[in-house]
Amino acid sequence: MAKTEIALDETALAAAAQLLGTKGPEETVNAALRMMAAMQHVAGVERRTRALQQLIKLDEEGAFDDLADPGFERKVWE
Repeated sequence: MAKTEIALDETALAAAAQLLGTKGPEETVNAALRMMAAMQHVAGVERRTRALQQLIKLDEEGAFDDLADPGFERKVWE
């Protein structure tokens, strides 16, 4: 693991340690970094889920029905 010297906001560090249930600056910072990465991953999954739900709704409304028609591709390129 890399070692980096940084100045930390002691108040924010104490608050984060209490919220995360961690002891010591290293454990607290690492737990906070992992949590932020996990939250970003979840946000991405949620965005993809919403996009998929929108596509399903469009399909249910018939937005893609023309794609199944024989000759659709030819019509598009004309």
